[in-house]
Amino acid sequence: MTVTSQTNKAIYTCDGSTTIFPYTFKIFEDSDLEVILYTIADGTETTLTLTTDYTVSDAGEDSGGNVTTVLTYSSDYKLILRRGLDYTQETDYVENDPFPADTHEAALDKLTMLVQQLKEVVDRAIVQDAAQSTDLEFPAASSGAFLGWNADADALENKTEPSSLPAATDEAILYGSGTAWAKGSVDGTTVELASGVLGIKDGGVDTTQLAADAVDGTKIADDAVDGDKVANDLLNDFTLKETPVLADSVAIVDSEASNVNKKATLTTIRTTMGLPTQAYSWFDDAANTVTKNLIAIDQDAFFIVEISVGHHDGAVISNNHAYKKYAVWTSSYLTGNAAIEEVDSKVAGAGSIALAVDGSYVKATINNGEFNTIGSIYVKGYNGTIESF
Repeated sequence: MTVTSQTNKAIYTCDGSTTIFPYTFKIFEDSDLEVILYTIADGTETTLTLTTDYTVSDAGEDSGGNVTTVLTYSSDYKLILRRGLDYTQETDYVENDPFPADTHEAALDKLTMLVQQLKEVVDRAIVQDAAQSTDLEFPAASSGAFLGWNADADALENKTEPSSLPAATDEAILYGSGTAWAKGSVDGTTVELASGVLGIKDGGVDTTQLAADAVDGTKIADDAVDGDKVANDLLNDFTLKETPVLADSVAIVDSEASNVNKKATLTTIRTTMGLPTQAYSWFDDAANTVTKNLIAIDQDAFFIVEISVGHHDGAVISNNHAYKKYAVWTSSYLTGNAAIEEVDSKVAGAGSIALAVDGSYVKATINNGEFNTIGSIYVKGYNGTIESF
């Protein structure tokens, strides 16, 4: 035969079930194949034993054969099949005997295969590029030393840590300049040493140490910054609330250097945004139950609706009085719908108030219980018209 392929190794990742692993190169005998179990986690290599751990089929075939393992191995392992011929030459030519072509060719094939084995090892070795002629002979082993180039960069030598280090001090670090060690201090304000680990001290970096626009949303992991990571002086002693609360004013900080805390009322905010403070109407209807179409829902708006029945301007007119407050959101995207949430309620006697969607309007149904239906309606933060008034 001829040796036309340079392949002499196969590597498989195990899967916990496979026991048959092909090899695609020729060997002469079963023992010419090395089977190595490789542990992925730490690189440990264990050479398996023929017949005890595996069997080999089709030795002598040009196309190779199979290795069948006795055990299965999990995905924590790889199986390496590698040609491993003995480095011997056992072909003997007897003078004046016939010249056996097959025997001679087999001897040449083995020599070629041995060269391939060496090449497989050399391919995994550290080599210099072709332009170099520097001596790479290793120096004698020395405990605690590491290899490095000598001062002339023409040979390897044993290196050790400097015989004299800077005096040890608390909160100090050593750094190398390439030729010597130097000592730097850790002032404890920006960086600190904790249990041998060098890190940024809490509060060690402030805005004066960051370039403009250096930090944006792409630099901060989701949920990386919470109240514990922000200095109190940046929060201006405000309390972070997990649950939003309704309020008549909002705390803000002005842009002056003094960082004076100020307060903006909802009225001020509405005025700034071009919204009316409130829309207001009161009613006095002879009917016992009154239905009012308040606001069309084909518009984008968020507002507060306060309805009182049985009293007006603080004067109680009926014992059957009621008061309710609603948060309402309408949107042109909510065809025939709106979001309505009751946020406050005070009811006495038979008085009742209900707010719901009716067709294309938010509708109020008001019942005084016994007298003419008298009361008032406030719509706060709404830049539109109360339809029934």
